[in-house]
Amino acid sequence: MFFHERLTYFYTNPNHFGFLLVCLILTFYACSRAAGRWKWVCIFWGTALVFPLILSASRGAMLALGVGLAVLGFVNFRQLGCRQLLAILFVLSLLFGVALKSHQDVQRLIVTDVQDGSIQSRVKVWKQWPAMLAAAPAGWGLGRAADSYQQWFERDDPEGVLKHLLSSHGTWLAELPWWGRFVYVWCWCVSLMLCVLVGKPGWLYGALAVWLAFGTAALFNAVGEHFSLWLLPMAWLVAAIFRGQQRARAVGIGTLLSIISFSVLYVVCSYYYPRAAPEIYYRHGHVCIGQHKPDVLLVAPEKEILGDFYGHRLRQLYLENSGTYSFAVAATLEQVNSKFVDGAPLVVCHSFKAVNRLKSFFPESCFIVLNPQDRPAPVLAKRDLVFTGEWTGWQAGPASLPQLKTVPGRKWFLPDWPDIIREQLDLKYPPAIE
Repeated sequence: MFFHERLTYFYTNPNHFGFLLVCLILTFYACSRAAGRWKWVCIFWGTALVFPLILSASRGAMLALGVGLAVLGFVNFRQLGCRQLLAILFVLSLLFGVALKSHQDVQRLIVTDVQDGSIQSRVKVWKQWPAMLAAAPAGWGLGRAADSYQQWFERDDPEGVLKHLLSSHGTWLAELPWWGRFVYVWCWCVSLMLCVLVGKPGWLYGALAVWLAFGTAALFNAVGEHFSLWLLPMAWLVAAIFRGQQRARAVGIGTLLSIISFSVLYVVCSYYYPRAAPEIYYRHGHVCIGQHKPDVLLVAPEKEILGDFYGHRLRQLYLENSGTYSFAVAATLEQVNSKFVDGAPLVVCHSFKAVNRLKSFFPESCFIVLNPQDRPAPVLAKRDLVFTGEWTGWQAGPASLPQLKTVPGRKWFLPDWPDIIREQLDLKYPPAIE
């Protein structure tokens, strides 16, 4: 493990382990100023921990360390002196050279090519991030940011399932409503100002170094999802609050900065959204594709039937038809709002229970039931259709359910479900004859 894999230890992600080491390194260096005769012990351990940090090969953690060391170097330059600074830089360079020679993954630390997969994936997410915020004023919901991005905003075919938006800042801001986003920005601005205006003793500037490193790492990685990674930053913040000398002023300046920062964020999102994904918006529990009332309502989509990225395929269907048809997706049956989705849309669902519930809302609609796992509904109309896969083992035969059609499928998954919707839309809205 030591020379063949990126170090993670008790974390599954090397970026998380790398940030933990960054916090420890900055803490040792900051405390060395008040350690007296133990000063060089703190410097030794702070320098020694750089070696496993390099072996984690986390570029985000290394950048965060650089930001934190820049703060400590600026504050402690006179106290350390040129000789001590040069000695520390020499040891750090030596450790990096040894790690680079012995560990192949460490070479990624010096790779800045934009074609690198890690960099490309982050750039793709960042490009769509303002549109995600503007498209959902009430937020996408806690834990739903990554799935919402892959369903509705990712341009290329998704290659894997994301757990977050590769950034703690981006993930939380996308999940929260606008008022929650302001509170988030306010907390960060006030916390940083509390660390800036600590006054004396000077070792408290370690709080500013750790929190700036935290903010930098959270921009490139989801380091905030682990409670253990909050312990050292919060300990430094508590020290800054209780030992700081200008708390009221810090809160006032932080509030002003948060208002300015939030205003800039709102303007950027509002400006960028019409140019990124104007056809996507999230309102009243419905994700909508298109600018006019929905022609298709997809209710409680099941990934087992539609695939992991059903939203991506639905958006492709929208683009293939040049925006002729609009679509709406309700995550659950209870979220369907007949006042928001009016008219007689084509309703696609996966259970006869949903048909029974929605018939009163959309009496003129055609219902398409895909691979239902419950009993047939007695309210099915002649225009309604039921599609099952070849290998689902569904028992209802054509005699008991005339609307039943069998299509290719793998277990419960129906790969051709977009073609079913397209075919029914073409029947409902036949092209004009010129």
